[in-house]
Amino acid sequence: MGLPNKNNSPLNSLDKKDLLSIVGILVLALFSRFLLISEPAAILNGDECIQGLMAKHLAEGKSLSLYFYGQAYGFSFLENIFIAASYKLNGFGENSLKMGVFTLWFTGIIFLYLFLRSQSPNKFRGLLVLLILVLALCPSWMSFSTQARAGYVSAFSLTSLSLWWWQSFKFTNLSLLIQALITVLIYESQPLWFLPLIPFQLYYLASLKNWKKGFFYSFMSLLFFAGFALYKTSLNNFWSPEIFRFSQETFSHNLNLLFEKIGQQFSGLYYLGVDREIPGLMKPFIWLYSLVFSASLVYSLIRIIRRKLGFKMDMVYIFSIGLVLLISLFLKSFNTRYLLALMGFSIFPIFQFLSHQNRILARLITWLLVAFVLIAIPIFPEKYYHPEERIHLNENLAIFDSLDNPKAFVMDPLMQWQFIFYSEEKIKCRYHSLNDRYLEYSSAVNSALSNAEPYLLFSRTYRLKKPFEADFQTVDGGYSFILNPERAYLKKNGFEIGD
Repeated sequence: MGLPNKNNSPLNSLDKKDLLSIVGILVLALFSRFLLISEPAAILNGDECIQGLMAKHLAEGKSLSLYFYGQAYGFSFLENIFIAASYKLNGFGENSLKMGVFTLWFTGIIFLYLFLRSQSPNKFRGLLVLLILVLALCPSWMSFSTQARAGYVSAFSLTSLSLWWWQSFKFTNLSLLIQALITVLIYESQPLWFLPLIPFQLYYLASLKNWKKGFFYSFMSLLFFAGFALYKTSLNNFWSPEIFRFSQETFSHNLNLLFEKIGQQFSGLYYLGVDREIPGLMKPFIWLYSLVFSASLVYSLIRIIRRKLGFKMDMVYIFSIGLVLLISLFLKSFNTRYLLALMGFSIFPIFQFLSHQNRILARLITWLLVAFVLIAIPIFPEKYYHPEERIHLNENLAIFDSLDNPKAFVMDPLMQWQFIFYSEEKIKCRYHSLNDRYLEYSSAVNSALSNAEPYLLFSRTYRLKKPFEADFQTVDGGYSFILNPERAYLKKNGFEIGD
């Protein structure tokens, strides 16, 4: 793990053992995701449904969007390509969506393997294979490797591609141009993955010792940034939340939660913004991985202080991890998924640390990580999903079966997209705003209201404003609907209604 080592061909150091290792990791990763996908309680969240619909529109040639519908951030086009291809091969549905995302994610795993393999001698190949296996099977990625969440998987795979590209290709103008585009796409996909990549880029750019090439790369990056910024001015920016809040209060609050959130991230047990309880059998992996990760950072600091050979790369690791942790302290809402980059970048100092330890100790630690992660795999699906969520969705969808071409005002910004996705767009829904993420759906619902066509007001019961109308009906699971409510009642429940 030292200075850039340019090969004549970026793949010339691979042999049959490397290919077999990658195939073996793929088989095990696929098996673990099959357990997750086949879980009876498995269900797509609302964000996944939005992107699943985007990919459907792309596959049908109906709509092409670079970003998540209704946003000027969250570059999702790359994920949509893979999902759309999966639809073409396997048909529309949640399993096709998840396998499309997984394919893109595992492509990132391959690039990550290639990046680390290009820097390590053959004697460390066994260690590298096991660590990549731990990363591929770890709880952090169990669910997120199949989630279409507007850029997270794209950011991981593009980051892996970027690192491999820096390590393996000569710094020609064409190569730097491609690298500049990849860098900007990472930022547009998920800025929290762009930040820890900066120290790596500075390291490789410094190795150029050619200010003209450095200037060319920087200028082209700025040009691509400007191009995307210009494009985003034309988008429907329906959703633009405040992500960061740079205040002492936010810093102190997040600092108190930091270690708890790191452990939760390593468990992978969080659904949207809700953290799940971590079962006891998953904790040995979390504890051991956290311990090894912490030891690797201390080891890197020691190498820097002692100016050991390759210490500059240790500085890269420290600053990279430091940026992930630092920016997390200023998140307005400290959502566990924002620390996902920590799992991605932690493998670098860990590989560095274990490759310099006693061979027996390194093998013992690595095999323990593999054993603990294998124990966690069968536990994860039943702890990640809640069975009642799928049951309630199916019951709610059944309500619409009695209506022809059903439309609905839905008082849940994510459930509306589940209705649309799981009905394959037979149901059209909208939320409070007159215009939603995808205008065709909100226009269809508004049209039903204007033309006296059948429509529903659908909500969790406790959210509905009282008094209820006479045709108010309840559904198992705490949901209720009202058929053709008056405009005044829709307004009372927060819906914008046009003239």
